[in-house]
Amino acid sequence: VDEPMSDVVALLGSLRGEKGNVLVPGLTARVRVADAAEEKRLAEVAFSVDCYRDSLGVAKVVSDKSEEVLRARWSEPCISVSSIESTNKARVFRKIPNAVVGRLSLHYVPDQDGAELELLLKAHLAKVFHERGSSNKLRVLVKQTSAWWVGDLQKPIFCLALQALRLVWGQQPQLVREGGSYGGVTTFLEDILAAPAVHLPLGQASDNAHLPNERIRVHNLVQGQQVIERLLGLLGDPASEEAAPCHAPRA
Repeated sequence: VDEPMSDVVALLGSLRGEKGNVLVPGLTARVRVADAAEEKRLAEVAFSVDCYRDSLGVAKVVSDKSEEVLRARWSEPCISVSSIESTNKARVFRKIPNAVVGRLSLHYVPDQDGAELELLLKAHLAKVFHERGSSNKLRVLVKQTSAWWVGDLQKPIFCLALQALRLVWGQQPQLVREGGSYGGVTTFLEDILAAPAVHLPLGQASDNAHLPNERIRVHNLVQGQQVIERLLGLLGDPASEEAAPCHAPRA
């Protein structure tokens, strides 16, 4: 009997190598090359690899250097297995499931195209499945695709947002390449409204976003309200746009 679980495990195992490198042909193509300014911004981010590793509960991460960890997290495509489900709902050890579902998450980055990557992934899975000669059937279903988004630091809105954050918090903001639930929403709003977008920080890394016990510290909420108030005030002041510096790190 060609067991569906064996097929799914083989398919999932074909996606990444032992070092975590993506094995799907073409899935790492068309990645925007970081310029010197981007590399400088990565080096300036206050990021502890040890704390990050401990928070994940793993023995090691991709590198001991913060820049390389952030680059892998923010600027490089990655494919992950999020779950495996089967018809053996009771998890009886003697029962062999007759259907298995593997769920994947594909993180892609500028300047990759989601539709193109979807075709590449489907082609790879079909090829591996065909080579196994299994009598089972393969179906690949894409539940959702969201476009990537990255802010343009030269837009006046970023200059003013940096100024508002400094005025409220009294320190230079650290701008990063993550945040927001779906980049596709931001891209959609920019296109529909024909206006640049900016993501403003409100919470902390410990807020458990989209997880049980999701929360936000009251101090952060109050400060966040003040940041938005300051930003709106700066947007309404024609002189502030000329005075705001635009040479800070990335958002």
